Amino acid sequence: MNIIGIAKTYKKLKRLNQIIPVLIKYGFGGILKELKIDYYFYLSKNIFKIKEIKNYESLSNAKRFTLALKELGPTFIKLGQVLSTREDLFNDEWITELETLQDKTDNLPFNQIKSLLQDDFSYIDEKPLASASIAQVHFARLKDNREVVIKIKKPQIDEIIETDILLLKHLAILLETYIPETRNFRPLNLVEEFEDIITKEIDFYHERQNMRNFKQIFDGDEFIYVPEVYEEFCNKNYLVIEYIKGTKITNLDELCSKGIDLKELTIKWSKKVIEQILVYGFFHADPHPGNIFILDDGRLAYVDFGMMGRLTGEMRAFISKLIFAISDKDIDEIIKILSKMSNDFYISNMTKFKKELLDFIESYYNVKLKNFDVGMVLKEMLRILRRHNITLIVDYVLLDKAMLTIESISKKMYPEFNVFDNGKEIVKEVIKNENNFHSLKKRATKNIQNINELLQDIPNNFSEALKQLVKSNLEIKFYHKGLDEFTKEIDKSANRLTFGIIISAIVIASSFIIKSELGPSIRGLSIFGVAGLIFASILGLWLIYGILKSGRL
Repeated sequence: MNIIGIAKTYKKLKRLNQIIPVLIKYGFGGILKELKIDYYFYLSKNIFKIKEIKNYESLSNAKRFTLALKELGPTFIKLGQVLSTREDLFNDEWITELETLQDKTDNLPFNQIKSLLQDDFSYIDEKPLASASIAQVHFARLKDNREVVIKIKKPQIDEIIETDILLLKHLAILLETYIPETRNFRPLNLVEEFEDIITKEIDFYHERQNMRNFKQIFDGDEFIYVPEVYEEFCNKNYLVIEYIKGTKITNLDELCSKGIDLKELTIKWSKKVIEQILVYGFFHADPHPGNIFILDDGRLAYVDFGMMGRLTGEMRAFISKLIFAISDKDIDEIIKILSKMSNDFYISNMTKFKKELLDFIESYYNVKLKNFDVGMVLKEMLRILRRHNITLIVDYVLLDKAMLTIESISKKMYPEFNVFDNGKEIVKEVIKNENNFHSLKKRATKNIQNINELLQDIPNNFSEALKQLVKSNLEIKFYHKGLDEFTKEIDKSANRLTFGIIISAIVIASSFIIKSELGPSIRGLSIFGVAGLIFASILGLWLIYGILKSGRL
């Protein structure tokens, strides 16, 4: 493993020289030796003689790791925040420690970021409203007196993150190479997923696009409000967004004093969240209390759109199907769905896995909805997956974390709240829409198109294969005896397959015509549709006769 490539510049080497002492300080020197870092880098004669923190043995591995991330700066703090969502990888002790990195980070003095701002503001409050590892937020007024907030990236953060990600990738490769037991955590895959998340979060154009998309979805909605983005004042270093005057969603006393019905608020919010997930496939993935405000008129406003979750139609269907498979105790269907929701699905002991799933479902199956704890259910499911080294696709992990956060906040507002109870009607509607005539027609048409494209591509693929053989100067000489008969049989089989596909297409098309009531009809049945079905039946009987006559079924 040649890792010297990451040290081509002095800056990268300098950063590594900062990282290694911190890891040693918190007791991870042994791991660095296993990774043979000292072999690739001669940073100092005494690199592995750096003093570890006093009494570090009394601290858990999770605590020491979290302290190290905090000391290493913005990229590593953000890494810890992302890892805190991975309950499919880490146990409760690690998750609890990593969640401490969600706390407010140190503010940068205003004079360090002032030079990034253009002269568009009549007033800027130098004390930030909020501060995170990547950016901080200041209240301001435009020259026309509109009240705004400025979300400003911390200086040189893009460069710092780029360097740190490169180093993390190489460290992940070394972990997988020299410490085999870490492969279950798929370190390189984790770093790549983290790179995707943090790259989007520091790209303010991406966040502006998220806000535009979210606003388009909920434009005119009576409950959800999305703040305005003042595009003309934004650039790559900061966003200028409408200042939201509202009450933080966890400030229950103030909400009640304003006449807000907490039960109604909780139910409305939960339904809108489920709509985001199952109807639109685009949801706010960081719904912690600091990002949600209640306006005086009762509407709910989100802020900070840097982390959003996206689910394709197929992914949304998997979630809906999983809910119903669990309710039906269909273990085989649950496993089938989980295999499509995870990375590299492999179960070494399927019998044990099935038993654990069944025990899990049985333990919650007869619990009344009002006593049903979604958070505990999700946590237990993730524990089972973790025990069998199954990791979920990152968007599902973001979804789990969002749902847990939402339920935690909602139960403080309305203790009887249950997300499944309030969302079941929406889930049913989604399933119904997935199986209506229009959706079935769309999927059937797509399948016919795929078959047609496959048949059309066969000659091109065969031609391309021959070209590759020629380019490789490979000479193949065939001497055959009796292959003519074999070729004829292949032709017959291909013809029958094509014939069968054509018959299927006629049946599907005729069914659509009958359902759509197109053209003249007799007793409510389309003549064209019935004629198509009769014609397909004749062709089908002819095909069956030919197969039976050949004596080969």
